[in-house]
Amino acid sequence: MSLRRILVTAPFGLVVAVVAHALAFGEGHVLGAGFHGQFLALAFAGSALAALAAFVALSLGGPDWAAGERRIRSWLPGAGGVGSLAAALCAGGIVSFGLIETAEGRSAFGSPVALVALVLVAVGAAIAVRAVSRWVARAGAAVASALTAPVAISTGWSTIITADRFIPALAPLRGTRRGRAPPHFA
Repeated sequence: MSLRRILVTAPFGLVVAVVAHALAFGEGHVLGAGFHGQFLALAFAGSALAALAAFVALSLGGPDWAAGERRIRSWLPGAGGVGSLAAALCAGGIVSFGLIETAEGRSAFGSPVALVALVLVAVGAAIAVRAVSRWVARAGAAVASALTAPVAISTGWSTIITADRFIPALAPLRGTRRGRAPPHFA
């Protein structure tokens, strides 16, 4: 796996470990003991930062959301397939879970319930990451198309000219007639 894919997947693996810890132990003990805040900040801020970086990269790209979604999935393990992504998230979650439990001064893997929770949370997270990648791709494509649309504003006639149409600004033109007069009826 490339360094880029590891950097994208690592925060999501930490989220898997945090959620699995909550499912396995509940309120039995605090996550990470004295490092509780740091683990949570790394998990959720890192995931949000990865999504924001993808959004910015796609916003500067073209307005094709399907190509953007393929581009995001190329940054994920196994091209974003649920099985391979779940396996990578589970592996990252196991490593992160071991670090969290070691920081607490406990056994590295806690209990069998924790391992089952890790697998279930990893599959759920893989499905969620695929859905979020689709949303981020569509939002990035929308911003990209808004940034690349040619717009010229004319102050003389109060019009907005875009690439494919001519739209008069209606507020200043109400009550004025332009062009031919309607036919005269007797």
